[in-house]
Amino acid sequence: MPDASRNKIEENNKANIQLVLDIVYRKHETQKHAFDALEAKIGTLFGFLGIIIAGAIALLKNNTGLISINLFTAGLVGLFTSLLLLVLASLSRAYLDPPSFSTIYSDSSLEKSTLDLSNQVIADVKSAYEENKRLQVYKANLYNAAIIIFIVSLGLLLLGILGK
Repeated sequence: MPDASRNKIEENNKANIQLVLDIVYRKHETQKHAFDALEAKIGTLFGFLGIIIAGAIALLKNNTGLISINLFTAGLVGLFTSLLLLVLASLSRAYLDPPSFSTIYSDSSLEKSTLDLSNQVIADVKSAYEENKRLQVYKANLYNAAIIIFIVSLGLLLLGILGK
């Protein structure tokens, strides 16, 4: 293969790798922002739920009708279930943020060609992205279930209060 063709292919590969690196890092940053937003939502609902539960327990003392007590208690149990789901969603888990320093700054990495090192970084970021996405979907599912149970529980609490 002539040197001119080889140089053109190498330059094209470098440009492609740079493009892929830019896209991968952008996707990783977008994912991190989505994680932060989900964590903020979880924290907000967590605080609001705590206030609602405290108020509901105070109202339970004044509620005397059997049907309304059952509805109210079911609503309270639902709120605690929602709270449990939020606790599970808010548990700290490792957020993968590659590449590690050992990947990019070690004797073996410094001896690699730029193309090989870039490919390794892309593979590491891709793997971390997929694992982070799995974790994010898990937390989002817990959060969504907590919201649904929270809304149903509020309805039961209201029926319990109004059925007095």
